[in-house]
Amino acid sequence: MLLFTVLVYGLLEEIGWRGFLQEQLKNLPKLQSIIIITVLWFIWHLNFEFTDSNMIFLGVLFLGTWGIGKVYNNTYSLLAVAGFHSRNNFFRNGLHQTELILIVILLVIWIIYL
Repeated sequence: MLLFTVLVYGLLEEIGWRGFLQEQLKNLPKLQSIIIITVLWFIWHLNFEFTDSNMIFLGVLFLGTWGIGKVYNNTYSLLAVAGFHSRNNFFRNGLHQTELILIVILLVIWIIYL
């Protein structure tokens, strides 16, 4: 159930972030597009305070926006970026044995798909 939830959640987010917003911003300079998506994604996660941990998270989102956007530009596959996104969602509370097993399963599914 957890694996299904994480996969569906990642896919639904990526339909919006990559499938819609990144496509709408593709005529802007790459850095400007990445910054816009990063800021909106930061707000999406309800991070309104400028604490140290939120600023680190903003940096992670910037790198994630760039990296996941690159995966989308190379594959044009929402399933591929959803798999990449979902894999990252497992690290929310650190890496434990359950998360590690689910990550391995997800990576195997993703590799078979690709």
